[in-house]
Amino acid sequence: MSTIKVVIEQLKKGNPVILIDDVETHSSYLMGLAETVTGQYVNLMTKIGKGLKYVCINNRKTKQLNLPLMDGKNNPNKNFAISIDHHTSTTGISAFERANTIKAVMNEDSKPEDFIKPGHVFPLVYSDNGMLDYIGVVEASADLAKISSSFSGITYLCEILNKQGDVAAIHEVADISKEYNIPSIKITEIFKSMYNASICTLDGKVVHGQKLGRKLGYPTANLDLYTSNDCFKNGVYGVKVKWRGLTYFGVMNTGVKPTLNNNMQKSYEIHIFDFNHSIYGEEINVEVKFFIREEIKFCSINQLIQQIEKDIQKVKDTFELQQKVKIGS
Repeated sequence: MSTIKVVIEQLKKGNPVILIDDVETHSSYLMGLAETVTGQYVNLMTKIGKGLKYVCINNRKTKQLNLPLMDGKNNPNKNFAISIDHHTSTTGISAFERANTIKAVMNEDSKPEDFIKPGHVFPLVYSDNGMLDYIGVVEASADLAKISSSFSGITYLCEILNKQGDVAAIHEVADISKEYNIPSIKITEIFKSMYNASICTLDGKVVHGQKLGRKLGYPTANLDLYTSNDCFKNGVYGVKVKWRGLTYFGVMNTGVKPTLNNNMQKSYEIHIFDFNHSIYGEEINVEVKFFIREEIKFCSINQLIQQIEKDIQKVKDTFELQQKVKIGS
């Protein structure tokens, strides 16, 4: 594996790199920045990667080009948009026409009518906060683009298959990396490098709530914000809490608590790990580090408790991955 510094240097030079998903799919991808795409590079990716060609875009670009997402049955991750070719394409299948399509997607003046649907380049939509929202290859490519000072934030990918057409094993990817002198990096290494990043910060005072968390076995600090904050969606997050000069890890649920019939009042509730102080009336600072899942309504309290246990473990595992610390027992 290469260091993130080496990978960034290669991307800035316009060269492709290899991303290895060591979290979920265990597949690997060739990646480049959209502003440096060429027909030669797309052709190289086709030769050594053999997989589909993707262009990775944000939600703003999806709306600009009016690209509908594929339905859930064929798109379980809900990030595939309908495939496209630029309107100047003939067949759209050549390396140079695919490169031209990727460049056109990057263009700030591009319009929906500039593209033919379906086509031969497959848009993948990454989460707005990158890997802080979801630890995946598409988000990893977006964060690498950001770190590389990419002005567009748009990347392109090609899945790496082996000679038999199956997903390439890690040793096969290593052989490709060595043969073509292309640096490779695991997406978890990119996530680790972002330990100082956060989605946003919240300041407020801990107030009395309904003590429902305590009744469920997970006491929470209910935060009354000093200023309203709409920087993130309802759901569960990993957080760092600062109180009286000390820092603690925790899990936060923000939303309307639909399972508990909370009358649709939005709340910010934080379960702080390894913490047994009474802090009612105290001021705390909350750094929202990463997203875990959306808020949902459960059929029973028991299901909610089981999910809380899973959320806590997920948050601890993610913090331990990123910050190399052991949290609690």
